[in-house]
Amino acid sequence: MIKVVLFMGCLLSTILISSANPNLATKSDDDDETWIIDPSTDLNMVFAESPTSREYNEDVLNKESSEHFDYLLNCSEKRGRECNEEVMEEILQNRNVSDRCCEKIVSVGKDCHVGIANVMFKNYHVRRFASRSVFKASKVWNRCYAQSDAAHTPYSG
Repeated sequence: MIKVVLFMGCLLSTILISSANPNLATKSDDDDETWIIDPSTDLNMVFAESPTSREYNEDVLNKESSEHFDYLLNCSEKRGRECNEEVMEEILQNRNVSDRCCEKIVSVGKDCHVGIANVMFKNYHVRRFASRSVFKASKVWNRCYAQSDAAHTPYSG
């Protein structure tokens, strides 16, 4: 508690001294009148612009190869919008996908399923969940594959 009071006291005194004599904040200790902040600098000028979410998403999608993107787009269309939304809900909200959606996931294959999840989680608005998307997408695949007919069909190599 004493450290907090001392810190606040030092901070308050620094602010009061700086506001009482603004030259202390702009000049160095040298006698040659060198300015720390160049007075001709326009502080309202934008130094760097961050991309908008739309620009970010476009840039991410442009980095994907067109063949890979077309493959994932085709897979996504085969699964359907409703199933894609169910997968996102399972990954983000732990809601299980329906049996019908599981069948579609297995029918398009694991590469397609995980690839779609990776591209979906590169989206600006959900990228903060990307670290768990691959793990959860694989978990969804494993669960759906285990309950599908393909897992129960004997191999006749």
